[in-house]
Amino acid sequence: MFSGPGNVPYGAGGLVFAAGVLTNATQSSRSARMARSLIGIGFIYSGYLIEQGNTTGHYAASGLGALLVASTIRGAISMAPIPIILACAGTTVAIHQGQLVYREFNALKVAQKTD
Repeated sequence: MFSGPGNVPYGAGGLVFAAGVLTNATQSSRSARMARSLIGIGFIYSGYLIEQGNTTGHYAASGLGALLVASTIRGAISMAPIPIILACAGTTVAIHQGQLVYREFNALKVAQKTD
């Protein structure tokens, strides 16, 4: 029922968007909450692109995962729970989608060599 190629970005998008919206105003700045919400929306949109068969969604999800890790690493180092969860989610998505992009790129290189 819930198996599809876009599930990883959809799940991460929901988690990151919820963290951006529900984080208490005293715990993070307004810009950090806005960035989390926008990254979450980007993950959801990249999941939609993947479901539609557009390979740009894999690239977008991988880049957004790296962006999420880069933006939350300072809080994760200070052992704050929300940034740790978000950094783990961003790492998971970046690695998963990055592997898919790498496999696709290698398949294209092999196909070009055989032509």
